[in-house]
Amino acid sequence: MKIAIIGLAGTGKSTLFRILTGVNEGRQRGYTSGVGVAEIEDPRLYRIAELHKSRKITRPHVEIHDFDGFGRLWKEQKAGEIQNQLPGFDALVHVVGGFEPHNPTSDFEEIDMRLILSDLAVIERSIKRLEKEVKAHKGDPVTFQTLKKLETSLAAGKGVSEVELTETELKSIRGFGFLTALPRVVVINIPEDMIGQRLEEFEELMKDRSISYIYASLPVEEEIWQLPTEDRIELLKEYGLEEPLPSRLFRALLNALNYITFFTAGEKEARAWLLRKGSTAAQAAGKIHTDMEKGFIRAEVYTYDDLLKYGSEKALKEKGLARLEGRDYIVKDGDILLIRFSK
Repeated sequence: MKIAIIGLAGTGKSTLFRILTGVNEGRQRGYTSGVGVAEIEDPRLYRIAELHKSRKITRPHVEIHDFDGFGRLWKEQKAGEIQNQLPGFDALVHVVGGFEPHNPTSDFEEIDMRLILSDLAVIERSIKRLEKEVKAHKGDPVTFQTLKKLETSLAAGKGVSEVELTETELKSIRGFGFLTALPRVVVINIPEDMIGQRLEEFEELMKDRSISYIYASLPVEEEIWQLPTEDRIELLKEYGLEEPLPSRLFRALLNALNYITFFTAGEKEARAWLLRKGSTAAQAAGKIHTDMEKGFIRAEVYTYDDLLKYGSEKALKEKGLARLEGRDYIVKDGDILLIRFSK
């Protein structure tokens, strides 16, 4: 998975990149100021490992890019070139400033409008071409009508991801690489003395938008993240924070991406896996190894909550809570799977 951190210059974008990746200085790659890897922390994984006496813990990895195309490297005449770099990402983290001279509302609107205008330009060009093709019975009328529907929404200031589309309509626009179709989470970077406060103007703006946002004082979060675990917990309490920023941000991102987490566990290793919501046991097996999906026989499944309650896999089996499921079973968040397959 690849995530781009975007934002105007001076909003705290690079501070967030350091918090997530631990990389202090990145090498410039085009419009990217730094590339690093972050591990998605899930407290459930540590408890699963403890109860299974696992010798190794493996967390999901995410590639993070400090994308500076909308920051200090932004040039109006290079807008198309800059925006063409974004379709390869799975999601965007949009940092806005909640401190002077920034305003979170105008920070958000400035970049949001650039993304919308980029998509509108693609749509307008495509509509012109498709209109002629449809009239000549050579083009796809579904794609044409879907693009017209998206054009109306974008012109009203709402992105592609905020338009209700049928499966047929979604299929018709695959390959267009719309920027506003990318899942996005906004991080509002507030000063230390505003921790715990809400910004009403910004929240009013976002009320009718299906875009998640979280508050964070990035300098404080960076200070917290550099501390040993025990001191980190203590400082979080002092600021009235239940958990550090990476945990909150990745949970919001996984939700925006429509992902769940399932686990595999044994004495050798406990591991967390990311999976799109609605996926089957066979597809989960394929995330582990393609051979597992091909030779899938069945999955032994139990839940994290049941494991926590009864303390061991053995106890769950005795109570009939470790069940066998077929390839079409829909995996749920927190499921622990043991895949049986033929080689």
